[in-house]
Amino acid sequence: MRPGFPLSRIGRARRGADTGFTLIELMIAMLVFSIFLAIVVTSIVGLTRSASRIQVAAVSSNQELAVFASLDRQIRYADGINTQGTGAVNTYIEFRTPADSTPTHTTVCTQWRYDPTARTIANRTWTDGNLGSASPWHVMLNNVANDGGTTYPFAFVGTSTSSSKLEEMTLTLDAGSSLVKGAKLSSTFVARNSADTTGAVCPAAGSRP
Repeated sequence: MRPGFPLSRIGRARRGADTGFTLIELMIAMLVFSIFLAIVVTSIVGLTRSASRIQVAAVSSNQELAVFASLDRQIRYADGINTQGTGAVNTYIEFRTPADSTPTHTTVCTQWRYDPTARTIANRTWTDGNLGSASPWHVMLNNVANDGGTTYPFAFVGTSTSSSKLEEMTLTLDAGSSLVKGAKLSSTFVARNSADTTGAVCPAAGSRP
């Protein structure tokens, strides 16, 4: 023991060194840590959801653009477009491509339909006047949202209102995943060989199932 160092001061120093957290201090520390953890988790969840939405939008945009490209290749040389219609379980639009604009040199009818129950966009073709030759439905896009309207997503534009003075068709697509809505895109397609033939093409479609 150092001379002149009181015993009472030695005791107080030892008791101070052995002192820990009180229960209240521990509870406050846990509360602060819980708040911090909740903020971190919320931020991570938000970032994950944002990344998921961005990814879904990018993928759906690419898929929608592929549909637009396919439709453009089919409709650009059409000589007539029917007014959009409503079937028993779907909406549809049809157009006719003359023989001199098809690889097979036969006049071909093409039908695109939207099934709001299956949420799909599909198409099929047949030789004009022979619906029995129709190909199976080919699904072009899944998870298409139903944005309402009796003829959504098709809109026929006749020659009287068309800026090109040719028949046009506008397709609006709002696709995504089963849980997340994706990108909404719209494009107008011009039938370059068309005249005012509304309702006069591809009559063999009948009730258009």
